[in-house]
Amino acid sequence: MRHTGDVMGHGFRLALLSMLIALTAGWAMSCTKGLSANDTTAGGTDGLPELKLTAVAPSPTSTVQNLDVAIVRAGGGFDVSILAGEKLPELRELFFSVDYPAATVHSLGLPGAPQVAGENVIGLVVEPRPGHIECGTVATVQSDLPAIRPGDPILTFRLVSGPSERSASEVASSARARARNLQLAKDGENWVLSWDYTNPGDANQDGEVGIGDLTPIGAHFLQQVNNSWDDPLRNIDGDSNGEINAGDITPIGQNYASEIFAYQIEMSEAGASNFRTIGQMLLEDERTNPGETVTFTYTFGSEYVEDAWYRVVTLDRELLFGIPSESISENGRRLDPVDVPSEGEVMVTLYANNLSGAMAHMNAVRVVFPDCYEYVRGSANPGAPGGYTSDVDGIWTSFVQPGGLLFPPDNFFVTTDLGDGKRALDLNVTTIDRIVAATPVGYGDLINFKLKNNGTAPLTLEFQAQTEDGVKRTYFSDDQNVDRYFGNSIGIRANQ
Repeated sequence: MRHTGDVMGHGFRLALLSMLIALTAGWAMSCTKGLSANDTTAGGTDGLPELKLTAVAPSPTSTVQNLDVAIVRAGGGFDVSILAGEKLPELRELFFSVDYPAATVHSLGLPGAPQVAGENVIGLVVEPRPGHIECGTVATVQSDLPAIRPGDPILTFRLVSGPSERSASEVASSARARARNLQLAKDGENWVLSWDYTNPGDANQDGEVGIGDLTPIGAHFLQQVNNSWDDPLRNIDGDSNGEINAGDITPIGQNYASEIFAYQIEMSEAGASNFRTIGQMLLEDERTNPGETVTFTYTFGSEYVEDAWYRVVTLDRELLFGIPSESISENGRRLDPVDVPSEGEVMVTLYANNLSGAMAHMNAVRVVFPDCYEYVRGSANPGAPGGYTSDVDGIWTSFVQPGGLLFPPDNFFVTTDLGDGKRALDLNVTTIDRIVAATPVGYGDLINFKLKNNGTAPLTLEFQAQTEDGVKRTYFSDDQNVDRYFGNSIGIRANQ
């Protein structure tokens, strides 16, 4: 934490910088230098590894030209220190990368955040691939002081001989970056498919998770996020806890370099297979004004097939496919097959999007899956994954009047064999004097549970609207106690 009167601390940092320069100047096998306009490297002589510093947008090139780098032989390796030079102006944010020869050395002791990070300064240090480190520091909106001042120690780590034995850090499953909030509705004479751009960690919505995504977090630090797809802060609230805070830095590290370049729209008349491409949309074609969420709409013409199933698949710049979204039709949704190991368990979450009216109770939602799967006793939990059944989270946090949930005991969750290799699980949540706000605010996790695979079949999931004898399934009661089918306003996701 910074204090306005931190003169002694600032003087200490300048003294530390001077000591480092004086100390390393007397050692034959060390290197200390500032970076000039024509030289952004350090080391590379007397057996020292060469480092290259590069400014990362939005920081200008001049920032790295005013950083000081010290490389000192120590402990069988090299200690690297990067400090703000005396000519570096005070900065509200600083972004830069460090490249080193990964074929001959590798990093140890890399911190998760710069040394200047604190209560009102947030930061992140990542190494997305061996030999390349990215560092970002941002002062939050609450801070009256800069994030970086001349003399500040920024980053310290060690390089040791030999190439890295690890591969580049793995980008989190692209299932997290699936197209979300799919809607299929008729607009005049045409059917329209819409979906929400979702790439956890991509707070600035530029298509790729990177160090620059710290900036929106700092600018909106501690602001509350509404339970609405239309709230532009929703993309900054990476951990979806309803507040912009330090926890939203974690998804940036988890999903670093996760990229969405385009979406491919696909259609299948059967719904479970034989999808074919009918359209494509680029993320850059959907640029929005700052502070707005990125959404897509695809208007069908003569290619629309009634009662067919539609889905959206992500593509990166290498045109590699991500995991498809759930499939949607005029009457429902289904999840594409998910591979689950034999005897393995999978978390399933049901969520609502753009409910057709206010919701008082979730009634008898029926989920259908292969009969080799069984419900894991005691795993059902209302709202978002994690926590306890008594926690009011997910969609239930948006209720107007605080009260409670009447969550049924576990023995209420029984499976029904439907024949033809299918099994169904019925789920419900009853509220006490609570009504969720009407659309478009009504979105969020409804309930989650686990399924165990006792066979070898992949997991498929879909909803059943009613049984053959006409009994209603997958519906809710509105604020007037009128029954409404969820239709395609209810969705499914697995292992997310």
